[in-house]
Amino acid sequence: GRLSYYLKILFTSLYVLSTPILVASFLLYWRKCITWAYDVFALCEYSGVFLNICFHGCAFFDIRYKVTFSVRKIEDAIQNEPTKQQQVEAIPEKH
Repeated sequence: GRLSYYLKILFTSLYVLSTPILVASFLLYWRKCITWAYDVFALCEYSGVFLNICFHGCAFFDIRYKVTFSVRKIEDAIQNEPTKQQQVEAIPEKH
């Protein structure tokens, strides 16, 4: 419901805000060889992965009260038994 919606907006906003920082820090490291820029780039990359996991984890709040999970054993079908259609075809017709 609403909690999921607000969390998704928060995670998306943080992801979008971290993207320019990620690009800028990578370019600083790649073009200017500034070593701390790669640390910032790595932190932004890991935070992007974390935010993506959090965003998709909001599915729990979406389906929490709407889905019932159950496990049941389905018996194996016997392969040698004729089907009902085959049994009907085997009955001779009376004329």
